[in-house]
Amino acid sequence: MNPYLRRVGKEDSLRLFPGIYVRDYYHLLKEIKYMTAKEFKQYLANHPKEIENWVKNVFTDIYLHKKITKAKTRVQYISALTTRINYLENKFEGTWPNKRDIPYLFAGIILLLAFVLVIAFYYAPKINLQEQTIARISSDSKETIGTILGYEQKLQKSEYEIEKLKQELNRKEETIILPIEDEIPAPKNRINREDIELTNNSLTIHKTDLYVAEIANTGSMLPLFDSHSEIIQIVPKSEKEISPGDIISFTNENKIYIHRVKEIGYDSAGWYAITKGDNVLGQDPLKIRFGSVKKILVGILY
Repeated sequence: MNPYLRRVGKEDSLRLFPGIYVRDYYHLLKEIKYMTAKEFKQYLANHPKEIENWVKNVFTDIYLHKKITKAKTRVQYISALTTRINYLENKFEGTWPNKRDIPYLFAGIILLLAFVLVIAFYYAPKINLQEQTIARISSDSKETIGTILGYEQKLQKSEYEIEKLKQELNRKEETIILPIEDEIPAPKNRINREDIELTNNSLTIHKTDLYVAEIANTGSMLPLFDSHSEIIQIVPKSEKEISPGDIISFTNENKIYIHRVKEIGYDSAGWYAITKGDNVLGQDPLKIRFGSVKKILVGILY
């Protein structure tokens, strides 16, 4: 396995968030994809050059370090990581014989010829037989040397083709732009600054109909929140209060889920919302009707 793609120990891991330790390129790429553009921008502001230093100091990957140092956005980080991983997974290892093996090949052939000559002279009963043997060995030697020269020419051609392949891969690395899923809007603001009062180390939210709940251990909304995170919610009075980007709790088959709204629409049955967990690859299979919506998330307590 390519050493740049290895999984490091926990002592060398990158701590992205509380409880999340990144130990290889694959995990780093996965966690960045889970973040929204706003979350990733905030992470870079709070931890400048932390990812770049981890790549340089732990993996000594100068090439990737150079690429992500120039990157400014989440999309550019994802593109640099994906391109580097693809290149390392498909890196060309070379063929035999390579240039350093040629001297050993020549030495082996010379030893073989010497052995054949000794055997031929020792067992040849007549001078003419010896001469015929020598002539035959000389002919074989020329043919063998010609074969070696042919290998050397093929090796030179292979080195030229390898260099062309490297140049082509470098060009591809510079031009590959991966398709990135459209960013989801942030949740709609529902608690304003004037609703919050901080006095004597006490926090008061002047808002009615607030509810506090604890999250179950599903992992569907990582890294935004996980099990035992405390959340604050309100009850919507109509479907007009729900917008794409909001995080809602809803019921399905007597179970309560809390996922993000990707889009809203209307069909013959009326209003509906399409939802998806931030840490889930596909969207939820069912349309969520307003009657199934329980609450809207307005705050998270860590």
